[in-house]
Amino acid sequence: MKDIGEEAFKDVHIKSLVIPESVTNIAARAFCNCKQLESVTVPEGLANIAENAFEGCDKLLDANGKPRLIRVPRGANKSAPSGNSNPAPTVKIVATVDGREVKGAKVRVGAKDHLVPITWNVKDGASYGPYDVSYENGGRRYRGTFGKVTVDWRGEKTIRVPLELRGSSK
Repeated sequence: MKDIGEEAFKDVHIKSLVIPESVTNIAARAFCNCKQLESVTVPEGLANIAENAFEGCDKLLDANGKPRLIRVPRGANKSAPSGNSNPAPTVKIVATVDGREVKGAKVRVGAKDHLVPITWNVKDGASYGPYDVSYENGGRRYRGTFGKVTVDWRGEKTIRVPLELRGSSK
C-alpha cells in the first residue's frame, strides 16, 4: 500500500498507529475524528501528509493543532522511536485512594497476590486482565479493578487503579 486515501480511517477507535514503510502519502482527513488516537509512528520516507490528515484527533494534536508524530528511520524497528534502544514493553500498576498513590495494595493474578506498585515485563501484542486490586488501611477495605489491557506500546506504561471504600474490618 502506497497511499492512505481520504477519510480511509474516519471515526475509527484506535489509540496508537504504526504507518508501514511502504506508505508514501496520507491524504486529507485520512484519520479524521479518531478521538482516542494518541500516538502515530511514521516512517522517515513518508513523502506527504495532508495538513488536515488528523483533523479532530484531539489527543494527538499539539497546542498549535499540529499532530505529534514519531519519526522512524528507514529500516529501523517500527515499534521503537528514533534514538530509542527498543525497550521491551512493561506495565506499572499503581493503586490510588482519593487521587493519591498508596503503598501496600495487592493485585490478584490467578491465585497469587502481588504488592502494588509493581512493574511487569509483558509481551508485545498480548492481552492482560481484568485484575482486582485491594487495600486495607486503618480497618478500612478498599477495592478496585482495571480492565483488559492489550500491549500496544514500547517502554513503560502506568495504569492507575482508583480504589473505593468497600467496607470495614471492625
